[in-house]
Formats: sequence, structure tokens, C-alpha cells
Amino acid sequence: MKALGEYACHVVIIGVWAQSHLLTYFNGDLDGRVDDIHLKWEDDELRSVLKRGAVALHVELTEALIDAFVADSYGNVGLVHRLASNFLKLEGVDQLPDGTVIDVSEKLSEARIAVAEEMSGRFDTFASNFVGGMRRMPEGLVVYLHLLRAVTASDDESLVGQGIDSRQLLTNIDSEGIRLSDLTQALERIDRLQVKIDISPPVLTYHRAGKRVQLVDRSFLFYRKYGTQSWPWDEAEEIQNDLAAATPLDIFAA
Repeated sequence: MKALGEYACHVVIIGVWAQSHLLTYFNGDLDGRVDDIHLKWEDDELRSVLKRGAVALHVELTEALIDAFVADSYGNVGLVHRLASNFLKLEGVDQLPDGTVIDVSEKLSEARIAVAEEMSGRFDTFASNFVGGMRRMPEGLVVYLHLLRAVTASDDESLVGQGIDSRQLLTNIDSEGIRLSDLTQALERIDRLQVKIDISPPVLTYHRAGKRVQLVDRSFLFYRKYGTQSWPWDEAEEIQNDLAAATPLDIFAA
């Protein structure tokens, strides 16, 4: 990228990382040559999306309904589309007369559950593989189970803000035998682990400079709120170290 920039050939990289200046953090030669452009949907922009969609459908959405969609989306425009689409289909929008005013109804709860159910495969698989996959590492650290459980139990504000500080996360885990060094080692590998277990886009990321765990996929918050979760730590089978596995998961392999 540095060489291309010297020839006035500009590179655009699209990623899902939550922190700024990530590329220059890993490669100091790019300092001063990279601009970060954050694509973030504000609530007013999400409301505009919904209102323009209503115009296209020749109906009107009440402010209460629009506010409910926006509050549930956590800034995710794709989630706004999915939730509104499910709700309007349940309301039979294609059969409504032009100009119909649509308000919050019991169909909203049905739409929320339906969208959460659509997400269940992704997030249940993520949780199961995140915890189970790390058992096959040579180290066999069970810290990943406690890590994910503590993150899942964190409040929305912590997850959508600056993230959770690693020391605070350790306090939340409150499990004997897990040291800060153990947790840090696990956190530094969660990005590579998600690649290895085919979680795309990633759900979590770790900002090494800030020592914080950040939520990348905000639809996780919606699923946690309205879905019927099946977390690994709620199952009867105990998750243990598996140091004798024949095929350990090598997250550093190509």
C-alpha cells in the first residue's frame, strides 16, 4: 500500500474492525498515509430509511413504531430492514389500502421472535465452536468458556461503547485459577480463532492497544434480547480441557 500510494494509486480496504488506526498499529510505515472512514448509522438516518420505505409501500408508520425499530437495531441498518420487513409482512402490507397508518401491534413481538430465530444458527454455532474449538488447542485453556459467558452477561452499554476492559472482564469472570495473563493470552487469539472456525463476519474482537474486548456484530444484542439461546455453559455436559486431542486446533497455521 505504501508503494502504491507513492504512485498516486489509492487503496480502499473494507473491514469490520471496531477501533481506529488499526492498520498503522500493525504497520508504522503507513502512518500518515491512511485515513479511517467510519461508516456509522445514526438514529435519524435509520428513521429516514424507514420513512422512505413506507413511502415506497404507500403506507405510513407511526413515530412509536419507527422508534421501536430503531431501538431494536442497535445502529444496524440491515437489522432495521429485516425487522421492518418481517413486521410488515405479518401485518399484510400488500393488502392494505394506500395511506394506511401502521402502529405498534402484537405483530411486533412475533417479528422480533422470527428475526431472532433466523439468527439462532449463526450465534449458537459461534458459541459452541468458540468454546469447544479452543478445547482442542495444545494449551487446553478453559478460559474461553468463562470469557464468552462473561461477555454474554455484560450490559448493552459496555458492549456497544468502548468495549470491556480486560481487567474488568477478569473481575466479571470471578473464576478460580484464571489469571490476567491467561485471559490476555486468550483474548489475543480470539480473532484468529473465529477465522479458523469459519465465523464470518466475526462477533468479537480484541483491541490490544486499549486492552478491550469489543462487539463487532451488534445483531448479537438483538438475538440475546429476543432469541431462545442455547449457550454451552447451560448444557449438562461439562466442558473440560482436552490436552490429549489427536488433532489440536493450530490457530497459527496458514
